[in-house]
Amino acid sequence: MATTALFAEILVVGLLTMFGIALAVVSLVGIPDLAGLKGWELLGTVGILSLAYVLGISADRLADTWSDSADRKLWKKFGHVDVITMSRDELRLRLKESPALPWLDYARSRRRIARAAVLDAVLAAVVAAGSLVLSIRITIHVPRELLWLVLIVGALVICISTYAWRRIGKTYFKLLSLAYLVGEGRPAPLTTAEDEYAAPAGAAP
Repeated sequence: MATTALFAEILVVGLLTMFGIALAVVSLVGIPDLAGLKGWELLGTVGILSLAYVLGISADRLADTWSDSADRKLWKKFGHVDVITMSRDELRLRLKESPALPWLDYARSRRRIARAAVLDAVLAAVVAAGSLVLSIRITIHVPRELLWLVLIVGALVICISTYAWRRIGKTYFKLLSLAYLVGEGRPAPLTTAEDEYAAPAGAAP
């Protein structure tokens, strides 16, 4: 994958993470007065983007750890029966000259954004729910209506992004398997653990 594309992905993940953190800070202390930073806009922007990138690396690694078990289950379910015992990373390395690799990288990129969206939506929803609970006892600086909106939108993002992550993964693992088999000169029917492409029982081969 191109370094620029990977940098952009990590940056997007970091900016999404910063939203949840910013929501928590603003809820507790309000929007800070930024008048004193006039003339420092460029430096401030660089600082925010740098922090977003650092947070993006951590959030991406956390999302990767969180999704690893589910990923392995999807691989065993949707990968080709001849290759599911092999490492997915090993398959990608063997496909470094394959014309299918750009598409596989694109699919993996979309999955990275989708799983990060789930993680960051959970963070935002937890912050919104916590702020709503705190608003019963203390004064918060964010309208309750906005917190309810974040909570509802967060739940929708979690559901939609989880579905997208799984659907893209299903296609990714099937095509990763097929691209490897074709590259090895062993084209075969794309038979998975769920036998979606297998011939009906009793059918002629």
